Amino acid sequence: GILMTYSCSGGIGQELFRRSCRQLSAQGRSSVIAWVLTGNRAVGFYEWLGGIPVAERDERFGMAVLRQRAYGWWIS
Repeated sequence: GILMTYSCSGGIGQELFRRSCRQLSAQGRSSVIAWVLTGNRAVGFYEWLGGIPVAERDERFGMAVLRQRAYGWWIS
């Protein structure tokens, strides 16, 4: 994902995530959820950011059925 790409280049992904959370909090949001394909290498990045697995589901993409995991954060 986008955040994983940036995280490999010096912490930009972490800063992007933190700024996004601050902006969402300022808009009155109290939580964030990111759906990630379980085979995506970004899973480790979301866990490193403190994301807590809150749900899983299978989703069809064309002919393939792929497993997704939702990571959640409280931001307020």
